[in-house]
Amino acid sequence: MSATRAQAPSAWEIGDVLQIVHQHLATLQPLDAPEGEPSNYPAEDAAALMDALKEGGADLSRLMERLLLAADEARAEVAMIRFRKSELARREDRREAFKDACRAAALQVMQNFPQLFPAGPRSKALLGFHSAVVDARVQQGREGVVVTIPTEDLEDRFKRVTVEPNIEALKEAVLRDGEVIDGVEPTRSAAYLVVKVA
Repeated sequence: MSATRAQAPSAWEIGDVLQIVHQHLATLQPLDAPEGEPSNYPAEDAAALMDALKEGGADLSRLMERLLLAADEARAEVAMIRFRKSELARREDRREAFKDACRAAALQVMQNFPQLFPAGPRSKALLGFHSAVVDARVQQGREGVVVTIPTEDLEDRFKRVTVEPNIEALKEAVLRDGEVIDGVEPTRSAAYLVVKVA
């Protein structure tokens, strides 16, 4: 089976293609610029891409190639950023745990040896520590409650009830069973693009 040959685009079709691309890129709103980035980032990226696309003239294949490669390059950068954010999140967890361990150790030392850490005469703190570089005090804990039984066993006035639609049940009833439900309409998500770079 022979492949269907695409017809060559006319000049006005190329113009319309560029207009479509411009409309989408024009929706990009300026963001606070990261260090070293232009102040109107990411609008400058969009402008640079539009200039590159216009340079291609009437070559639709080259135009689409540049557009899709720009999208894929941005996708790869997003993946790298997300990986970096994941690494930073793990580091944050480690530092948070280290911070908590150090604070817990200091608190236990002060509580185990209260005679060594008297609070100031006018302080409302239970214990205190002071040095040339750091101050710490142990405050009375705040009052609160803890629930030790299942939520359903509490009186209704002590419960928070959240009501929301069961989307999966609605999809099954409307899309599979063809049921008509007031206030519910079938829908289909927008067509999406799959890109594979050689």
